[in-house]
Amino acid sequence: MYDDINNQKTIIVHTSGSTGDTKPIAYTHAYLARVDCEMLIPAPEGRIVSSLRLQRENEMNFLGGPFFHLSGVCIVRRAIFGNVSYVIGPVDRPLTEKIAYEIARSL
Repeated sequence: MYDDINNQKTIIVHTSGSTGDTKPIAYTHAYLARVDCEMLIPAPEGRIVSSLRLQRENEMNFLGGPFFHLSGVCIVRRAIFGNVSYVIGPVDRPLTEKIAYEIARSL
């Protein structure tokens, strides 16, 4: 039963289109569960898991990428299950270096 669920598509994101048309990429329950379990694995002594520790709880973090990309999916997961807050750029215009700088400076 679980093998069937593990291999079912959970979410579909798209490539950026930088090399042509955008392409859909499907992620399964098994893949997202693996990413979620990452939070449960302790780091070796004297080291940190950068994918978890660079986004800190109770601090504002800047999301510069789009939600339709896998990074956006992982960020939403961290926001919901990891008690991490994110700030996104403006939705009415493209993110520029100046806007990203101003957002980062205000955090």
